[in-house]
Amino acid sequence: MRIKATWLSVAALACLAGTAAADLCSWNFSRGLQPFDDTAGHVNNFNATYNTQTHDFTWSVSYSDRIADGFWLVLNSTSPLASGSGEVAVLYADFTNSVLTAYAFNGIDAATSWLDGAGEAGIQQPDLIFSSLDADDAATSGVLLQRVLTPRMQQLSITMNAATIQLHDPLHQALTSTWTGLAFGDPANDPRIGVSFRSVDGLAATYDGDGSLTSWDFTSVGSFDGMSLPCERLVPAPGAASLALAGLLLAGRRDRRSRA
Repeated sequence: MRIKATWLSVAALACLAGTAAADLCSWNFSRGLQPFDDTAGHVNNFNATYNTQTHDFTWSVSYSDRIADGFWLVLNSTSPLASGSGEVAVLYADFTNSVLTAYAFNGIDAATSWLDGAGEAGIQQPDLIFSSLDADDAATSGVLLQRVLTPRMQQLSITMNAATIQLHDPLHQALTSTWTGLAFGDPANDPRIGVSFRSVDGLAATYDGDGSLTSWDFTSVGSFDGMSLPCERLVPAPGAASLALAGLLLAGRRDRRSRA
């Protein structure tokens, strides 16, 4: 087995002595009757967690082959593809270069949010939220991209604190819209998750100096979509989450648009 991992921040996760109990929504899903498109990798299962207080987030996908080079991902508690501009985030996970970027989803079922910020006519300014190539973003999120390879299988995973994403003020948003970022599984009600997952093969991505995407090209794409799938509500062990990261973010967050 070969494990390729990229730590993008260590200090931000270092001094967590303990945190108050918080609601953790957990989703574990193995393929069955739900339709999968395995064009860019044969998916075996998904695992995801989201902590509603600390914004700690994990996502992993296991494949029975080694085709996929990355994916893009949109989440909410119902149906992410029904979301309009400025409601949810989209993650672009590049495991060729070990880079994670997040944009506000433009409401279009395509890999275009990094290029076009809204689903209106014409090209709108992309709404970049986060890039692991940005030192401040990496420090406040403690983001880890990990690729675990075996001779016939692989697992791609993300671990991060998503407070930067959850606190984002969308650039393009209708007055009646609410920003939910990556959050799923409202624990006060019946916890559920909505998933739009696109796996890619032959990924070739490039980046600007600020960490934003300048290209996201691939040779093939596979897909999985799930609406209002049940997830489990848990109470994580103290010290597993990172309220300190959210505080660090609030204390040191800068306005990305002021640098434009």
